[in-house]
Amino acid sequence: MTPSETRLAFWANMKQFIGVPYVYGGPRGSMALALTGTDCSGAVIAACEGAMPGCTGGATYTGDMRECFTSTGLWEWHPAGDTGAVAGDVFLCDRKHPGHTGMFDGTNIIEEYPPEGRCVPYYEYDEGWDGYLHYTGGVPEGDGESYEYYGTGGRYRVTDQAAPYLNVRTRPSLGADTVASYQPGETVNLEALRTVADGYVWGRYGAYSGQTRYVAIAKADASETYLELV
Repeated sequence: MTPSETRLAFWANMKQFIGVPYVYGGPRGSMALALTGTDCSGAVIAACEGAMPGCTGGATYTGDMRECFTSTGLWEWHPAGDTGAVAGDVFLCDRKHPGHTGMFDGTNIIEEYPPEGRCVPYYEYDEGWDGYLHYTGGVPEGDGESYEYYGTGGRYRVTDQAAPYLNVRTRPSLGADTVASYQPGETVNLEALRTVADGYVWGRYGAYSGQTRYVAIAKADASETYLELV
């Protein structure tokens, strides 16, 4: 799972809040609950947690988002004036209460704002932004248990880092049986569901036999990538 793919997963979740009613202090953390109505921080936190549980560091409102997000080691802070923001970056105005937050889509900001979620030019926020949070890669530290989230399905190519070959396994685990392999340059079509286990991010696909097969997309700390989206 590459950092850019993860950021696009954040962005894909955030797009769902366009048109969702604004509810101050509404649900956060759960996409299903937040989509019934929430506020600016609730939408951003839910969008990120929905793609990667634990990546927001327990953030609960705009005022603690910068500290909580960066405490995970997965995000870096860029003050206002820094260029290079990309889709999936989280813009913040947290210098005073209640502040505001939204997610960059590459051109505009998707934000939960009264009366409902919208997509507007980033410069339309009159108070101005203090900066933005940029996801740099990796997964949250946990208790070693696996968890699932949705990434991007499609055709992937095996990278040179997988050399001499990338194993296909019966389960998302290094201890699972190997039933096939791919060499660098070969392609495989993956579903969107991802599993993080044994220190790796695993993709899955349905084999001709009808069985589900798993391949490692990358190391969980993003230090190596074995499959890249074509």
